[in-house]
Amino acid sequence: MQWRAFRVLLAGLVIHGLLNPRSAHAYLDAGTGSLIVQALLAGVVGVGTVVKLYWGKLRGLFSRARAPEVAGPGDGR
Repeated sequence: MQWRAFRVLLAGLVIHGLLNPRSAHAYLDAGTGSLIVQALLAGVVGVGTVVKLYWGKLRGLFSRARAPEVAGPGDGR
């Protein structure tokens, strides 16, 4: 029973520490917003480039594979 109480207390302390952080007293200058926007746009463009490069493989991954057609004796092939 003591281990259970210890684990509950420890979990409570961790949750309390995560939900009630102290002030950071940090400074964000004017260029920080621009840097964040640039990073997000670069990520979007990067994902778009990867999709464009591998479009055929991605399309084949999500499409159903067709069964190969077998030529019969009267097909004339």
